[in-house]
Amino acid sequence: MGALPFEPTAVDDYYFLPDEVTFISNYPNPFNSSTTIEVRIGKAEYVNISVINILGQTVETLYNGELTEGNYRLNWNAQTTNGELSTGIYFVAIQTNTFSQLRKMVLLK
Repeated sequence: MGALPFEPTAVDDYYFLPDEVTFISNYPNPFNSSTTIEVRIGKAEYVNISVINILGQTVETLYNGELTEGNYRLNWNAQTTNGELSTGIYFVAIQTNTFSQLRKMVLLK
């Protein structure tokens, strides 16, 4: 996997974080060329965030590594290392050792 043009950025919030992962949202959704994915990590753990197409194929791994507790935002520009993606339905998948969730995203051009 090659280097990505971005890294997740922590967001400072001053409230209690539960000891779990929460997929807050992706916005805008539907989106034209980019969307922001927000995740809350309650304790340090390994996290994989990927974009999956309607056929179940991973089209882009957005993050794969350990994150400490906090809120994170990933900006994704709907491009892969192979080029721009076409209009359609995609899913963002978040997985840890104790959590797994898919959310639908709609790319409109």
